[in-house]
Amino acid sequence: MKSAAHVPAADAPPRNVIRQRAVRYWRLVTLVYVIALTLGTHWPELQVSVGDGPPPDKVLHLFAFGGLTLLLWQCRFVSRVLLVGLIAAVWVLLDEWTQSLPSLNRQSSWTDVVAGLAGVVCAVLWLWATMPIGGQLSRWRRALFDQIVDTRLSRLNGWLHLGCIATLDAIMAAVLSIMLIAPTQKEPQVTILIAFCLGFIFGVHDAFSKWWRQDAIRMREAKRCFVCCASCATVTYEQSGYGICSNCSATVHEAQWSATASLSRRRVWWLRFSSVCFFLMFVVCLKLLLVIAELLAGSRLGDPLITVISEHRLETIVQLTLVCLPFAAAVRAHRELLRSGFDLQGNVCVQCGYVLKGLPVTGSVGRCPECAAEFVRLDTSQHGNDDT
Repeated sequence: MKSAAHVPAADAPPRNVIRQRAVRYWRLVTLVYVIALTLGTHWPELQVSVGDGPPPDKVLHLFAFGGLTLLLWQCRFVSRVLLVGLIAAVWVLLDEWTQSLPSLNRQSSWTDVVAGLAGVVCAVLWLWATMPIGGQLSRWRRALFDQIVDTRLSRLNGWLHLGCIATLDAIMAAVLSIMLIAPTQKEPQVTILIAFCLGFIFGVHDAFSKWWRQDAIRMREAKRCFVCCASCATVTYEQSGYGICSNCSATVHEAQWSATASLSRRRVWWLRFSSVCFFLMFVVCLKLLLVIAELLAGSRLGDPLITVISEHRLETIVQLTLVCLPFAAAVRAHRELLRSGFDLQGNVCVQCGYVLKGLPVTGSVGRCPECAAEFVRLDTSQHGNDDT
């Protein structure tokens, strides 16, 4: 429970102007994306073809509606991942149903619906894998990351920077697929499209990671409130370490910026290696389950199902969806391991592994006697349920 001193004043509601600006840009981008997507799926007699092979329309549906789901989430109209997925799924059904209008000279297809819903599922899995987790220390670190991204994306030059990095990575991935993978594939245009889309997604991640490396230290030194981004350098803190932001009356802690220190590079790479092993093990187990299910089904179910998937060129959609499940699980497992390191930093040093339990702290902040790394240990006896 928060004490009365930590309840925000009724006449001073928290306002994050920077986040509001970033959300406006997200909504503008989503509007442009929706218009382009609607025109692409409803243009009369539109045929998507690359070269002599079959059109990669199923893969386009997967990535198009997966991207729509992610953009709807960033618009912040709803705060539940499953609800965003439900809205996107209904959108897929309505989009395909309206294509059957006689004036468009197009035909609706259940395979396009399957591909679109597969994209929604993949996007929901990704949102689940990257949603905030852990205790107060981990959530402070995530709050700082969100603040950095919102600050960058509240300006037009941040969006231009993001678009340039993502587009360059997408082009590089497509070129590499043309040189190395596509010549050996029966449908090279599908491979190139997948490489381009995955390269774009990696480019967005690359830009966010670059912003974190560039801005994290500066944002820690500025000690800006995670709610309104006002400076908290002059805030007076209680003995427990808690205080009130003078701008928005939100509860802040003097250690919430110190709690965002990074793990050692060696430990991070070990956690990544563990997550990759988990991903590969998940894929092997999933493949074994599919083989066993096919053997048990026999000719009654297995062969007709495989025939339907093959005839309607859904193999790539099924494979991408099945790979997304263990990949999302591996990302979530990796973040759970990172979370445990941050939340337990008051007991074990995140840099050298030195046991810190019992060492004295000042204002919830102390230093490791082995490597001098800063650590945070919160006093949860009175403020264990406080939010920032």
